[in-house]
Amino acid sequence: PAPAPPPAPAPAPPPAPAPAPAPVPAPAPAPAPAPAPAPAPAPAPQPAPAAPAPSGDEFGFER
Repeated sequence: PAPAPPPAPAPAPPPAPAPAPAPVPAPAPAPAPAPAPAPAPAPAPQPAPAAPAPSGDEFGFER
């Protein structure tokens, strides 16, 4: 009788699936720029200097 044919080689195991790449974390959004500071209020107008009274008159003294 003819010799039995050699057994078929075992099929190669399927290749392991490639590992899924690690998800890249999304970069944090840049913080919103700080609002511009409010402009400084205009300085209060300086009162006009009072005209200097003649010496002694403001107290009613006789010169």
